[in-house]
Amino acid sequence: MTKHQENAHFFTIVDTPGLFDCVREADKRISNGKVQELLNECITKDITHIHAFAFVFSISSGMNQEDIQSMIFFQTNYPEFKKFSMLIVSHCKEKNAEERNNVIKELFQHPAVVKCKLREYFGLGVFFTGSFRSELRNDPNLHAATNQITNILKMREQLLDFLVSREETYNIHREPRTVLVPKVVLRRFSINTIFMIIMAVIFAFLAIIFALLAKC
Repeated sequence: MTKHQENAHFFTIVDTPGLFDCVREADKRISNGKVQELLNECITKDITHIHAFAFVFSISSGMNQEDIQSMIFFQTNYPEFKKFSMLIVSHCKEKNAEERNNVIKELFQHPAVVKCKLREYFGLGVFFTGSFRSELRNDPNLHAATNQITNILKMREQLLDFLVSREETYNIHREPRTVLVPKVVLRRFSINTIFMIIMAVIFAFLAIIFALLAKC
């Protein structure tokens, strides 16, 4: 943000640990259950007004089974995120608009994605991002750099304009039914149970009276 900007926008970005953690040290891996626990803690206590949940998928590594399972995990455990979820495809700096659309078509034609109707889960749509290839540092190429920066700026502008225009936020505490914030449920008592409670109160009251009379 520069000083002369009048309508500045500030973003709070929470980067959660990824599902199916595969760090080399097994004792340092975070289980999916722990990731879910951290996410629940965040949305219930830390950041309670959220404009968007983004699932980031790297085009360079391709769509794998764990990516699909991660999507299904969120679709199953957080169906209420549907209206606030977006898919962000990264590493798209060398692809034009037509090529990016082809990537999405191919992604959503995957049998598992079609079967689970994962496309419908991303209610906010699909966006793209990218950054300069590291190779440009050691092997400068003006044409490649120009092409990449053109694509990068267009993609970022589309994503940022969309986020800035967002007004509706997700707040778990507004959810009428949520497993994360259980409602207080009044227990139903039978007539016999109610009668026993009343009698217990009466006997306790009489015991206090008799105790007071005994002292007189």
